[in-house]
Amino acid sequence: MGYKEDQEFLRRYKLEHPEEYAAKVAEVRERLKQGKILRETEGYFIACRTWGLIITEDGLRLGSANNTIWPVYQELEAICSIRKDQHIAPDYKCQCGIYAVKIGRNPPSTGPIAGRLKMWGKYEDASEGYRTQYAYPEKFESFVCCACGKYFEEWSEAFGFVSYEGISYYRSHDNPNMRLLCCKCHDRRVKSKYTNSFFNGLEILDELNEAYGLIINPFKTFIEGIEGLGEGDDDEHR
Repeated sequence: MGYKEDQEFLRRYKLEHPEEYAAKVAEVRERLKQGKILRETEGYFIACRTWGLIITEDGLRLGSANNTIWPVYQELEAICSIRKDQHIAPDYKCQCGIYAVKIGRNPPSTGPIAGRLKMWGKYEDASEGYRTQYAYPEKFESFVCCACGKYFEEWSEAFGFVSYEGISYYRSHDNPNMRLLCCKCHDRRVKSKYTNSFFNGLEILDELNEAYGLIINPFKTFIEGIEGLGEGDDDEHR
């Protein structure tokens, strides 16, 4: 398929709906081949996704599967790294853009942090989700264990203490990617040489919230400071 989010979605779809897998592959290929008319939002809408957890010199940051670090107090703008010709992302002839799934669906696991984000600008509305030009996190809702893939919404109980399983690196930058384990998976690997550090799950959440202004400076304040961006409702365009 050429893009990690599409590949992950199809992999999960095959496991959950094997009898419908071939038809879904054909549907996705046709969408990528023909594209859809891309529209422009008048406000924003809410969607769900997962993020990688990146250790930088300035503290913890969110990361995408394509090696992008999400900036703080600034919207992430999609930039195409697939085609050589310059164009505004997303483009109907390309798979570029910021990806997320619609409310009520579990997003593909591309990292240990799951939550909601606000999306706006140029966008495509597909059956399973969206790809857009701009986005910014709105709320962190759960951890995703990088070993078992289970979503944990009870921060303090499921991830009272979490660990990272060694340090792995993205191909295009030198910032380490933290892989979090739930307590159950950590207990199974406690003697493993790869599990060597412990973090309080709530402290990780607090650091991310503070870094992205989701506690001290609520997202509404940030949004109102962006010229031309109005109010929105969950999973609705305006």
